[in-house]
Amino acid sequence: MVIQGLSAVSVTAETCLVAGSVATIALLKPCEQGGDWLNSISLPYIAVDYQGRVYQNQR
Repeated sequence: MVIQGLSAVSVTAETCLVAGSVATIALLKPCEQGGDWLNSISLPYIAVDYQGRVYQNQR
């Protein structure tokens, strides 16, 4: 069984607590929902999905 979600997420925020929390929540969501959620938070991030595709924003 292939788990179809994000494999890795890094987030930049004012505190490591916020960055770690946002990254963890994104990892727990299904892939598309995790990416949409990261975009809605408006923090810089880079994420890798289960197929090795890389997504990022730079705000």
